[in-house]
Amino acid sequence: MARRKHYNFYTDEFKATAVALSKIDNIRAKDVAEALCIHPIMLYRWRMEIRNGTLMSKPKQVNIDLKLVLN
Repeated sequence: MARRKHYNFYTDEFKATAVALSKIDNIRAKDVAEALCIHPIMLYRWRMEIRNGTLMSKPKQVNIDLKLVLN
């Protein structure tokens, strides 16, 4: 089997937003991953890396409008 030649790279802001969305009450991380077209394991890894402080050198403040998300 041939190796992949193209990999998707995501910005720290994208990762922080995905993690923030997955922490909203009544929203499953699996649903967030599906909506963002990423594998759920990737989202769980980003959550762990943010928790450990290894994902971003400077924490990003992410503001999410819950009115838009929950509609």
